[in-house]
Amino acid sequence: MKYKLNDRIKIITRELEPIDADNQLYYKYFGGLTGSVSKLYSDGIVCIDIDFDSLRNDFQKRHKEIERLEKERWISSLSEEAKRNMTGEQKQYKIAYKILVHEKDLEVYTDPE
Repeated sequence: MKYKLNDRIKIITRELEPIDADNQLYYKYFGGLTGSVSKLYSDGIVCIDIDFDSLRNDFQKRHKEIERLEKERWISSLSEEAKRNMTGEQKQYKIAYKILVHEKDLEVYTDPE
């Protein structure tokens, strides 16, 4: 494996190839996304925890809306006592944006200072 857990990466930008439709590991909008390696598979597939800020604005908006709706659903499923006893940190609800990509479509990324 070329990468290890928590490595910072960037997905390269390239033209789509016929195999991409079959394996569904690369889409044009993946190009330029940054994130951290969260899981490695023996066949070269890498699970990436995508940086929210690297998503296009329309993806960010959709992700935030889904997160808001899921949080509302989760909170409404709790008893009033459970809600009262929760700390501010426990009330946070974040959904990770993870994708699978082949390691050949990744490069090392250094966060800008």
